[in-house]
Amino acid sequence: MTKVAVTRYKDLTRWDVKSYLNSLALLHTNLVAFGELLKRVPIDFEELQADKEYPIIGVRSYGKGMYHNRIAKGIDLITPTTKAYQKIRAGNLFWCKVDTKNGAFGITTKDLETYYASNNMIQVEIQQDKILPDFLQLLFTFEFFQQYLDSHVVGLTNRQYISFTDLVHVRIPLPPLDEQKKIIALWHKAQSESKSYTEQAETLKKEIDDYLMSDLGITVQKQEKSKVFTTRYKDLERWDLSSNNLIFNYSSKYSLISYGEIFTTLINGADERDYKDSGIEYIRVSNVKKGYIDLSEVKYISSLPTKGIIPKKGLLITRKGTVGHIAYIPNEINMIASSEVFIITFNHDIIVPEYLVEINISPVIQEVYKISAQGTIMPSLAQENLKNIKIPLPPLEKQQEIVEHITKIRTQISELQTKAQDTISSTRE
Repeated sequence: MTKVAVTRYKDLTRWDVKSYLNSLALLHTNLVAFGELLKRVPIDFEELQADKEYPIIGVRSYGKGMYHNRIAKGIDLITPTTKAYQKIRAGNLFWCKVDTKNGAFGITTKDLETYYASNNMIQVEIQQDKILPDFLQLLFTFEFFQQYLDSHVVGLTNRQYISFTDLVHVRIPLPPLDEQKKIIALWHKAQSESKSYTEQAETLKKEIDDYLMSDLGITVQKQEKSKVFTTRYKDLERWDLSSNNLIFNYSSKYSLISYGEIFTTLINGADERDYKDSGIEYIRVSNVKKGYIDLSEVKYISSLPTKGIIPKKGLLITRKGTVGHIAYIPNEINMIASSEVFIITFNHDIIVPEYLVEINISPVIQEVYKISAQGTIMPSLAQENLKNIKIPLPPLEKQQEIVEHITKIRTQISELQTKAQDTISSTRE
């Protein structure tokens, strides 16, 4: 049965349905106006000196808090209307008054007291005998609270803002201090546990790289003072050719085979920019990750073009911008790949698809992509350059053994990542 809620005109802080409905989500707990928790205090300003360097502070969206933005010379900050910058005080609530959205609020900490901010930023004192700074910062990380605050901002899409005068009327959930402390303690514990799971997952990812390169007997050549050394993969401190001055060649205990000998067809996808709200999924470079397709931000087109159709048991490799990401398509799908993605079919009689994916995303082959791609601002990979890339080709039985071993490790990684997410999610319930 539908319920009708009646509210008095004077109890509404803003006169639009969206903001009122968002505020209803918070009515299950004690609500206190920001005006009872914040206080506008005088801020110290420093006159800008042309030759002095100033560390400038910034604030991240989604409740991620404050960060070092940049170092700027006074001469670059001085304008006809700006002669001074405000000094940062620890323990204040901080936000940008000309671009306030998506939880872009932060608490200034002690290590930021040497920083500066322009007049576009606002600092206000937090009444810490009523609300803990850590609890307030935690609130800004919640999506429902970000949306609630966004319902109070005004201005255009790219310049939304909320003034201190408007903020003081916004009501927020406020449990007692003891309860706030318990919530913060639980949050820190969850963060620590989540970090532990994440670190374990990262260790396992490195284990995959080490296992694959060791099992294939990969060695690389390192150039140092005009001498060439043969180096085992595991002996390198960093896995990029530029930092190690590595030349193009590497070797394996198995024979090397070029992609040109493996691929049976190699074409570019379709060029399409007329995106729709629904229809046929259009796979761009950003959708192809290291080993899978991410459809979280997929675009759509209305009709099936004559080219770009992704075949069953086909392969996608990105060729522009982010070069060398790969995804194998085992089943029939109704998707189109963009012109910045290679569409490939290959000889399944000589290579296991999952092995092809794993060796392609390995550090050594990814470095080969960097050398093979052309352009610095927007790297681009030509078909011939892709065909010339060589990979180790062990027997099919060995390929399958490698895939099975890596699959077990990836299952462990997935479980750890799920635990990390669930640990944080449980504290938000």
